[in-house]
Order: sequence, then structure tokens, then C-alpha cells
Amino acid sequence: MASSTKLMPFLLWALVQIPSLRALTKYAPQPEFTVPVFLLITAIATYWLWHQWPRPWLQKIVSTPWPTLFMLSAFTTAAAFIYPRADALSKVGRGSDADNAIIDAAQAFWNGSHMYSVETYFNNPISPGPGWVLLASPLVLAGVYWLLTPFLLGLTAQVLRKTTGSWQVPNALMLILGSSLAWWELTVVGGDLPALSCALLILAALTHTIKTPTQLIVIALLMGVVATSRIVLFYLPVLYALILWSKNPRWAVTYALVAGATCLGLHSFFAMTSAGSYPPLHLLGKGGSIMPTKAKVAALFICGAAGIEILRQIFQHRVTSFSQHVYVLWLGIFTPLSLVALADLIFTRSGEFNIWEGANYLFPPLLCGVTLILLRLPKQIR
Repeated sequence: MASSTKLMPFLLWALVQIPSLRALTKYAPQPEFTVPVFLLITAIATYWLWHQWPRPWLQKIVSTPWPTLFMLSAFTTAAAFIYPRADALSKVGRGSDADNAIIDAAQAFWNGSHMYSVETYFNNPISPGPGWVLLASPLVLAGVYWLLTPFLLGLTAQVLRKTTGSWQVPNALMLILGSSLAWWELTVVGGDLPALSCALLILAALTHTIKTPTQLIVIALLMGVVATSRIVLFYLPVLYALILWSKNPRWAVTYALVAGATCLGLHSFFAMTSAGSYPPLHLLGKGGSIMPTKAKVAALFICGAAGIEILRQIFQHRVTSFSQHVYVLWLGIFTPLSLVALADLIFTRSGEFNIWEGANYLFPPLLCGVTLILLRLPKQIR
């Protein structure tokens, strides 16, 4: 137990910094020197923060909402100033089209066209699913789409504070995210994956705290909407429903049916009304298409082992704590997406970190993973 506790700050560092390797090697000057230095500094800082956390002087700070408010203000200010400049690159065929995937789809829908009648300016198909696009629509229509991640991150902090009973975990989460160059990058260019990571953690907390049938239906509906975010996350309604099994098996079944029907219904409606193929489907099989046969077999074996571990946690250990629930959800999301990310790095990018677009696949489970570790901060501070 002691040895695993000692590893926690390094696991935390790895979860946050590995997805940043693409951004670090792409933007840092002389990356062969600056990237190792940056990684060393952040590793030392994470280790120091972890072990200083119980100190009275730090407790006076992290027991208040001020660290969260400071970091949230920093993320919001950066997005407000940098996003318009990053978005302007689309006029010259540069930059990222991740934001346009949601913006163009939302604008097409609310202008009376089919949501998937458009493509991005790079002629890429729209990847986000319909429910996720509709959730982002108010910000798109208000012209402040860049607020998507800051807004959901602020909501995440508030939900975590309510679920854990203090500002300890939200503050630690914000400080750790501040060391992630990839989080900053995707936030200011309008990528929706950090926002999706926030939504998945929020739903983990909301599902964990369900107390009434009305809450059950409302949260299940929201889960079904968010599960459309990417077609490959179609299984999330069942995964999230599993954490209710120990509390009430009937609630778990109801949750799965309501969330699953919502997800399937949204996808089916927009797929059947699409003039051609259904663009979100292009993500299905993407991981398998870049893996050789042996890698596919290994990936299936690993996913199967993860599935067995999830079922063991649910039915044998009958998990009930928030930490146990987050572990189940993180394992179910991280395992397949991390395998695709690794396959992209090895088989598509030939180990070149600066072009490792698959690193973005590590973002949806990121906040669940970070929170899982932060819930194990030194007990004397809790």
C-alpha cells in the first residue's frame, strides 16, 4: 500500500504530461533539450505539490475556492484572447478545424439545413455526434463557443466540491491542469475534447449521487445526449449504469435503457435523415484500421481483461464509493482509447511525437483519471 501511494504523484504526472507530448515537441524550441527539461520540472513540481499538500501553510490556501477561481480565470482569459486569433487561421487554410466541426454543424442545423450537410474547411467529415452539438449550440449561437471548456471546467469544479465536501480536489485538479500544455492548447483553439472530459466527470458525480427516480431519468437523458459526442462512445450508457447496480439494480437497468435509447434515437434520427452517409460513423473501426493483426488481438485481449475487471468490481466487490465508481468509468473509457492512441503513435506516426494526433484520444478519460488519483491525496488533509 505504501509503495503504491509513493507512485501516485508520478502516475498523476504521467496522465497529464503524456497527452502533452505532441504539443511540447511541436511548439517547443529545440525540443530535444527543452522537452526533457520541461518534463523533469513538472515531475518535480507534481511530486513536491503532492507531499506539501498536508502542510498547514498550503492548507490555508487550498481549503478556499481561490486557486480554482484563479486557474479558471486564467483558462478563460487565454481562450478569450487567443481563440479569435487561432480561429482566424481558418481563413488562410491553417489551424485546427475541431471547433468548426461543432460550430458549422450547429449553425447548419439552426439555419434549417441538416446538421451533417456540411464539412470543415479541411473537407473533414463532422465527428461530433448530434446530442453533443446541440448541447454546445447555445454558446455557438451566442458567438462565444470558446467558453465551452472554461464553462464546463467551472461546473466540474463545483460538482467535485459538492461531491467530495471540500475544495481540496477541485483546487488540486485545476493546479495540475495548469501544467498541461495540451490542455491549454485545445482550450484556446476550441477543441471540444477537454470539454467532453469535463462532461464525463460531471456525469460520473451526478450518477453517483442519484437519490430519486426523477434525478435518475434526467441524468440518464443527459448521459444519452453526451454519449453521442463520439460514435465510439456508444457503450457509455451501459458503463455508467453499472455503477448504480450496487445501489439499485432496477435503477441501473432503467438508466441504461433511458440513456441508451436517447443516444441511439439521436444517432438514428440524424443518420436516417442524412442525404448521404452519416459522417460520425467514420470513426468506427479507426483503431482497427491502423493496427496489424497481432496488435488487434492484443488490443482485444486487453479490452477483455479491462471488461472482466469492471464486472469484478461491480458484481464481486459491489463498489459504492465515488472513488470506486470513477475507477470503473475511467478504466472503461481509458482502455480502448489509449490503445488507439498508442496504435496511432506506433503504426501511423512512426513514433514521431510532434505529429501524434492520436494523443487527443487520451483526453476524454483524462479528468476521471486525474480525479481518481487526487481522491487519494494524503489522508491527513481530508
